[in-house]
Amino acid sequence: MCTKLNRKQVFILAILCFNIFLIYLSSEVNAQTVYDMDIHEGDVFIWEVKEVNPHNFKKVFGFEPTFEVGDQTKKKIIDVLDTPTGWSVVVEEWDYKSDFEKNGTVHTYSIFKDPAYYDDNIFIPSNPRDYLTEASKSLPSKYIIQGLKVTKRESDYQMIKEYNDKGVLVEETYIDDDGVVLVRVEGTFRVVPFGNYFFGFMLFSILALIIIIRRKRILKLVY
Repeated sequence: MCTKLNRKQVFILAILCFNIFLIYLSSEVNAQTVYDMDIHEGDVFIWEVKEVNPHNFKKVFGFEPTFEVGDQTKKKIIDVLDTPTGWSVVVEEWDYKSDFEKNGTVHTYSIFKDPAYYDDNIFIPSNPRDYLTEASKSLPSKYIIQGLKVTKRESDYQMIKEYNDKGVLVEETYIDDDGVVLVRVEGTFRVVPFGNYFFGFMLFSILALIIIIRRKRILKLVY
């Protein structure tokens, strides 16, 4: 049986529907991803050459590499400037075979907030996974995005960049058409597997070990 609503009930129902509509609009606005840079003044990053094939490198790029296995490059964040379209990341950097004790060269990286302008930078906004997913919708077909890994295919080689959860490049590899690694560079700041869980487990293990040792000592004293 249907019941007729009075004016008060209709008015309350209208207000309720209007509030639901406002909540919907608010959720749609909040759903739009807002990116930020997760690097800060004073942060230091060092990358090390793990593999290099000088012969194939020269064959592809036309010149010999100026680095060898074990060589490192360093970058220190001086400032991160927020602009309407992105960020200007001011970095002091040291090239391979440079003396890290001396002053480096200052360089500014421009990073856009719009994922459509992703440009193979060593730093990308956070959340990097969402940023790269959005970037994949606008990038040309030579790019392949898989999570935090970016593969870029050129005519005679492919470049593979992998980022961490902070949007910092942790590994960069160049491979020729025969599958030979031309050069592979890896960040020495890689995150420890399992992250905080790993450290938590270590702390728990250490505490447990201390308790066991103390109990053994007490037992020895008793007996």
